Amino acid sequence: MERVTWEWIGTGLDEALGFCRELGLGPQVERSRRFQEHRACLAELTAALQAGGQDAARDLFDRNRLRAFTAFTEGAELVESLPFIRTVPLNIISPKLAAILQGPLLPTDENSNTNKARNILFELTMASKLWRAGLAPELVEPDIRCQVAGRGVYVACKRPFSARGARQAYTNALGQIETARSRMPPRGRGGPSRCRSRGSSIPAIACSYTRRKPSGKRTSARR
Repeated sequence: MERVTWEWIGTGLDEALGFCRELGLGPQVERSRRFQEHRACLAELTAALQAGGQDAARDLFDRNRLRAFTAFTEGAELVESLPFIRTVPLNIISPKLAAILQGPLLPTDENSNTNKARNILFELTMASKLWRAGLAPELVEPDIRCQVAGRGVYVACKRPFSARGARQAYTNALGQIETARSRMPPRGRGGPSRCRSRGSSIPAIACSYTRRKPSGKRTSARR
């Protein structure tokens, strides 16, 4: 297993941003204050570690823990998702990457008009985890769809703003899943196999609370 370090994430982030440029997203990369700042933060931490050891790096990290933690976690999420991202058809992944490059610098600066970037990154992170587990996730409604033991799994990804909003996000996710499932043909009709039918499908909800808790906790809830 690859050891996750600031330097490793920084190098991987260079590769991920390079891939975005290969897709013609160079202007979006250059305008991405968020990931440019993440890259700069990781470089500063790496340099502090190399020059002054762990104490110097820890001191720099503690000066602005939210900045450093955000650079570490969001950088790692994009880097670790890159192998899966490379497998997604370009017409699907290009607009998602263009959206991810946007958004405010910190999760605490988000609102309902600027949260799309991190929402999509969370979806790609979840899809990547499923892909690494040997599944074949598709980036379709509700957010992710895959098959497990011949049964369709419908995953809705949510990032509620608050504890109060979590209940509403859960309700919205169930509605989103039901809408996606309703578009599947009834069992035995219009589909080549039972695994494509609504009756045999499994609903799932993945929730991220990183916006609310800087500790970076993620919780998955299944119904």
